[in-house]
Amino acid sequence: MKGPGAYLLVTPMRNEVPMLSGLFQSVLCQTARPRKWLIVDDGSEDNSLNTAKILASDNDWIVVVKRISTSKADWINIGRVISYGVALGLDLCGKNGDIPAMVGVLDADTILAPNYFEILINELESDSDAVIATGLVSETGESPKSRGLPRGCARLYKTSFLKELGGFSQYPSPETILEIKARKRNYDVLVVQAAEGFHRRVSSNSGSPEGLRALGLSHYYLGFDLASFMMSVVLLVISRGPTKAAAFFGGYVEGVAGRFRKIDDDEIRGHYSMAWRRALYNPESLRAIRDFLRRRSM
Repeated sequence: MKGPGAYLLVTPMRNEVPMLSGLFQSVLCQTARPRKWLIVDDGSEDNSLNTAKILASDNDWIVVVKRISTSKADWINIGRVISYGVALGLDLCGKNGDIPAMVGVLDADTILAPNYFEILINELESDSDAVIATGLVSETGESPKSRGLPRGCARLYKTSFLKELGGFSQYPSPETILEIKARKRNYDVLVVQAAEGFHRRVSSNSGSPEGLRALGLSHYYLGFDLASFMMSVVLLVISRGPTKAAAFFGGYVEGVAGRFRKIDDDEIRGHYSMAWRRALYNPESLRAIRDFLRRRSM
């Protein structure tokens, strides 16, 4: 089903007042409007909840709900928040006997071109083997050269795929987990260059110590074995320097020390247990190592 109503859209939200006006404008201007848009507030400490309700007040297809947060760390809690929104949204649609064929997930700090979801819908409908589609979303402040990296902040999933897995992943890094599970089942994951948007830079990508610490902790959680993790540390030293690598290393050590258990999913843990092999054959990793060695020899 092309056009309006082909998908449910879910947006997790926490302390996003400055971004909400742009977010609403972006979704309201989509050439393919969602059947339902669930905005799930996850314990905002600013006025995000009331602001979102005011912005949604003239549109009965937009539902703003509050979920009691159980964690201050977004990357830990995000899977539960989205999963809650997806289940609630599908239930609301199901009461009318009209389950949408696709589920979209859109971060609250992401702005999309008006035809973003229409393009992704068309691509997923034309490829029976594809279950996930994402566009090319640049981060605010990126140069045109670095623009166009696929990210998990604006994705579309086939509802049948999520039902096959028992619902949207409740684990941290859910978009990564769902992509791995799709590929292991020989499904296609599409990166559609014609669908464009931009995403506000977040701490882990900007290289802040706190962001890199959380990234290191997530590596432990997802099941990176020691050899694979040390490969990541080496690449981080080469690309960003020892200080930032130390923050990343500290996050992993925090996990080892017992703050969190590793993910309880053998499929994901098995995927990451030998991740160092993939890193060795990754063109970007090899390029970074080659450039580092070249600089050392000068």
